Amino acid sequence: MNGESRPLTRHAGDGEVAWLVGFPHTIKLSGSDTDGAVCVVECDAPRDAGTPVHVHHRDDETFYVLDGELTFFSDDETISAPAGTLVHLRRGVRHAFTVESERARFLVLGTPAVQDAFFRAAGTPARQEGPPDLERLHQAAESHGIELLGPPPG
Repeated sequence: MNGESRPLTRHAGDGEVAWLVGFPHTIKLSGSDTDGAVCVVECDAPRDAGTPVHVHHRDDETFYVLDGELTFFSDDETISAPAGTLVHLRRGVRHAFTVESERARFLVLGTPAVQDAFFRAAGTPARQEGPPDLERLHQAAESHGIELLGPPPG
């Protein structure tokens, strides 16, 4: 793991930020830190933020809600996820989420680490106003094994 045997520490505010779909994704632990085993990304999203319906073909995705509430949509299931909820989505499962509360803070864990590279490729280091660059989003998704299937639910 980068030849380091010492613990890796990231404090509040530390990490590389990628702005995507209207909110910051702060990479707290990247694949380069873990020999590709896992990545951890902290998100802080406003009400109604979310993702299009999509499928990960290369990685599993786990969410842990720190503050606020998310709603997950997975195939025919709708899952309410208030603070303290963990939602694990295996690769190959269609899913999306939306933020129900005024704001939500949550962690996204990708195993193996693919998400961090996707967020870097699809996002921007500085906040962007307006809708995301859909061509850039589709290209980044395709090159990282993510299939975008449609607009966010609702």
